[in-house]
Amino acid sequence: MNNKSLDLNVLKSKGANMGKSFVEIATAKNRMPGEIDEMNKALIAFFSELKKSGAEFGYRSAAEIIRFAGVVNTIEPACSMIEIIDAAIMQKLLPKVHGSRRKLESVLIALGTLCLQEGEKMDELIKPKSKVDFQDSAKIKYPMSLEKILRMYFNLISNGFTSYAEA
Repeated sequence: MNNKSLDLNVLKSKGANMGKSFVEIATAKNRMPGEIDEMNKALIAFFSELKKSGAEFGYRSAAEIIRFAGVVNTIEPACSMIEIIDAAIMQKLLPKVHGSRRKLESVLIALGTLCLQEGEKMDELIKPKSKVDFQDSAKIKYPMSLEKILRMYFNLISNGFTSYAEA
């Protein structure tokens, strides 16, 4: 173990040149992403499934997600709407999910299905010891969210309960 003392003065004023652009981005109005229809469609689909478990979200969460998409679009224009939606699902929607197997088993399967490309099914992915290639964009639309949903699902099956937080 290295017992070197930490000199916080080394960090002083580092990043100060980014302050102005950070404030401009944070306070900008009408920063709507170009592909807002895709975002709205995904939010409505997730809302419908989350509602079944009492974990639906409101207008404020939806507005924050859309604002997040706009900020990401400004900071990192190369980021696709699919990647932004995937991050938003992880940050704002999945943390609301927690409960018993009876309450969540079908909901998690439905949420997982929403993370797949059109026509793909969760059947193979929820088999014990199944190997999932999360980079397979031909089958998986939201890989980060699907991976989390599968961990939550397997926790649910093993323990009878699951939540976003993992020990």
